[in-house]
Order: sequence, then C-alpha cells, then structure tokens
Amino acid sequence: MVVYGGFMVVYGGFIMKKLVVCDVDGTLLPRGEDKISDEVLAAIRSLENKNIVFAAASGRQYSELFDIFRGHGDMYYICADGGAVIYRGEVLYKKPIPDFAVRSVFEKSKLVFHTPFKTYYRDLALGAVMAARYKDYAVHSCDLSEVHDVIKISKLGAEYSEAPPCTFEVYKSSEWTDWISVGAGKGAAVEYMQRRLKVGFRETAVFGDNLNDLSMLRRAANKYIMKDAVHRMNLPGAVIVEDIARALEEI
Repeated sequence: MVVYGGFMVVYGGFIMKKLVVCDVDGTLLPRGEDKISDEVLAAIRSLENKNIVFAAASGRQYSELFDIFRGHGDMYYICADGGAVIYRGEVLYKKPIPDFAVRSVFEKSKLVFHTPFKTYYRDLALGAVMAARYKDYAVHSCDLSEVHDVIKISKLGAEYSEAPPCTFEVYKSSEWTDWISVGAGKGAAVEYMQRRLKVGFRETAVFGDNLNDLSMLRRAANKYIMKDAVHRMNLPGAVIVEDIARALEEI
C-alpha cells in the first residue's frame, strides 16, 4: 500500500480511484427527469466518505445542477459542457467564448447566452421557456455590456444555423443546438481537475452516455458507458454499465 497526498493509491496492486466524474442526463439521471434517486445519492456519498472526489459533468448550467444536488456534500460541478468548473460557489476554471464572437451574434433571434451563474436572452419570445427552465437565473437583456464571460451559446430549434465565431457545436436535438468555445469541453475541464487535484489518468473514473462525453472519457483509464447510450461509442477498455448506483458502489 502506498499513501500519496492523503489518498490510498495502490492496494494489492490495484490502483485506487481518486476522482470520479459522471455525466448527468442519461447517466446519473434518466433522461427527462430532474430528481436523483436515493440509491445514486447514497453511492455518491460513499465515494465522498472514502475521500474520492466526485464531479457532476453536464451540459446543464450551474443553477440547474445545484438544484438537482442541493444539500448534497462537497462536489464539483463541470457545467455548460465544460465551459466552467465550480466548487463551493466559486468559479475555479472557465473557458469563455471571446467577446467579439458573442457580439457578432448577440442580436440574432432564438439565442441564449450562458455565463457561469446567469443565463441571458434578448428575444422576448423565449421568455416563458427561460422562466420555466432557469427561473430566477434567467435574465432578459438587450444590453450586451451586461453580459460577461459567456461559456455557452444555445439556440432554440434544430434548423441549421452557422456556428458563432470561435465556437464548435457540442449538442443538437430537436429542441436545442449548443456551442462552446474552441478548446473547451468536458475533457478539458477534467484535465484541469486532474492537474488541480494531482490525480493521474489511471486514478480517474468517468461515466458517460453521449458524444459530448467522449473527450472526458478519453481522460480516464477507467471508462464507463451506459448501456442505453444515445450513440454507440466504442472506446478500448470501456465497461458497459446497466446500474449506475451499483457501479459507483463497486468503485
């Protein structure tokens, strides 16, 4: 057994996990739901009790994630598809879209601009959607000077739309298209956490179910893909997971 930085690293030749990162929708949560099961919460709590750092990684905003996990321990939030890493209400890492790129599309219709803690929109037609999804964190504004550190741009609707400058598309559904900054992504956020926590590739476990999880799955030796993944993802060494709570407990 070797102890490093307070963590057990090797026991009987087995590399202990120091960092576990889980996608949220389709992984920790059945798609379309907003309540984490008691079994999953208990499994996350068990990880934390063993000094294993846990992070929820999602395309959702911090406000949504905080509500989902409200009152649940010391966890990291990788939000907006890796646009920011937030811990105890503090932004530790962010990869904003350049101001000139935001400025170039700010007046287009159906666009939503996400910052680490607020979501801005100028199209009044989006008001009901914004209020229902983001509640008090949604801000209607026609003043670009109020909008700082945009980490993700979303468009309501799936029709073709040219990507804003300096961004790439990370998600498209029948309802939304999302773009984040070039160089951002869940993988970059996990890499930041590994550096911050001094956690290695072999000491990291990642769970995901969609293409926007691929970059973070590649940052871990221990890759777990949900059985009902949205897309078929063939990664060498990946383990297929049916029961997320049980898989977390086994870690």
